[in-house]
Amino acid sequence: MALTAASLKAKLIAELGAATDQDMQGDNLEKIAKAIVDEIKQNGVVTVPASGLVAPNGPVTGSATGTIS
Repeated sequence: MALTAASLKAKLIAELGAATDQDMQGDNLEKIAKAIVDEIKQNGVVTVPASGLVAPNGPVTGSATGTIS
């Protein structure tokens, strides 16, 4: 699943529930940051052009993907 504003918004709403403006301080900021980082780790996709990569049997063609950690 691609990272989208909608999926991140849903994750933040789930973490914070019905938070008030005053609740958006202290520990809730850490919850927001954690939700953002977790969302990127779980759904972020990195696509790297494979040109220039070399495998044991020769050059790599196409693209390579990886995860964010």
